Amino acid sequence: MTPSEPVFTNSRGHAALPDHTDDPGLGEVLRKLNAGRASGGPAARRRAAEASIERRFGASRRLAVYGSLAPGGRNHRILAPLSGEWRQGVVRGRLYPANRSTKRSFPGLCLDDGAGFVPVHLLTCDSLESRWGRLDAFEGDEYLRLLCMVTCEPGEVTVANIYTLRFDPRNSDRRAGAGWRNRIQR
Repeated sequence: MTPSEPVFTNSRGHAALPDHTDDPGLGEVLRKLNAGRASGGPAARRRAAEASIERRFGASRRLAVYGSLAPGGRNHRILAPLSGEWRQGVVRGRLYPANRSTKRSFPGLCLDDGAGFVPVHLLTCDSLESRWGRLDAFEGDEYLRLLCMVTCEPGEVTVANIYTLRFDPRNSDRRAGAGWRNRIQR
């Protein structure tokens, strides 16, 4: 799948773009939660917001993938044993190809509400919550698990975990979370 302006078909058969704006407050909550996750700040401050997101969306049971973990991808074997439902969707962000000069051998995503749509595969699986530690270790230090809005059909927005690049390649500040702090100040 490649970044694009995906077109869904509405009930009348007309083309429709995904709507990520049905709850503008949700985007702000996710930005703050992600900034805390990226900076390694105290989890206690995030607990109430994370619990609210969990009650509303069940985000701990959802993983959006765009690269090697996706069905048919080189590392899909990591997720293949999990029984769950796979759907296609989109997130807003910038997808960067593998980069041999930085020794990153897989594509990487940076979430960005002002960017285009990036196609993803969304896994919903009850046993994901018990596997986050292993998945985090597999993804390594270059990737960070954040929360994002995923649109599966026009008007159907959910929240899922997604592995993003820890550092935005456009940002020369390589401190953990630097890109997230800059985005929140916008």
